[in-house]
Amino acid sequence: MKKILIGMGLCSSKEYCLNEVMRKLKELVIPNGFEAEILFVVNSYDQEFKDKIKDFLFGVDSIKYNLIEFDPIGSFLDIIINMRNNVIDFAKMSGADYTLMLDADIGVEPDTLVKLWHHMSDNQLHMISANYATVQDNLGAIPAAFMKKADYDYCGIKKEDCYGVLKVDAVGLGCVLVDKQTYHIGFSYEEDEGETKLSEDFSWCEELKKNHIDVWFDSENNVKHYLKRD
Repeated sequence: MKKILIGMGLCSSKEYCLNEVMRKLKELVIPNGFEAEILFVVNSYDQEFKDKIKDFLFGVDSIKYNLIEFDPIGSFLDIIINMRNNVIDFAKMSGADYTLMLDADIGVEPDTLVKLWHHMSDNQLHMISANYATVQDNLGAIPAAFMKKADYDYCGIKKEDCYGVLKVDAVGLGCVLVDKQTYHIGFSYEEDEGETKLSEDFSWCEELKKNHIDVWFDSENNVKHYLKRD
């Protein structure tokens, strides 16, 4: 039986949507023929927040759960990268064939994973992202998928161009299914004189393409992004 790891980084700044995210996670359907395991990478000094995560873990019997805790060190981007790399390191250690990476403010639908898996299996893909709204400058909410215009310059795809599965240049990493062929590509970001040139999601997608792995976006597989302004 193949194994899938569901990995989520959690921090107390996302506590405003924790209950809804966890409720939806409990309803996630695992594809037939897979055993699943969930990993929470918890980054917080807040013991009350950590206890809430543990309460969720102890309340579920149908799936194996794991918890990694670490204290916040470095910039916000450093913390995000640490959480993402912890998920992939655990996937390699545990022998997971696939990993669903989730952000702490993403609410999945029951069929989110099944849809992603079928697209990967049917089309022999190594990664694919679900669709969720993100905020980019003054453009308001746009899909978290992007095309490259020039070095360090990306533009979001338009909602009217979202149809089916699309090959793009970059995606946000809020809800991405990857296989073990991508595990050797770690997360980092490009910086020049203290200025971030590429965040970890864009940098990771750049590295995928350097390794001849295409970036795919399931534009009709919608998940909820709990933006703080909601």
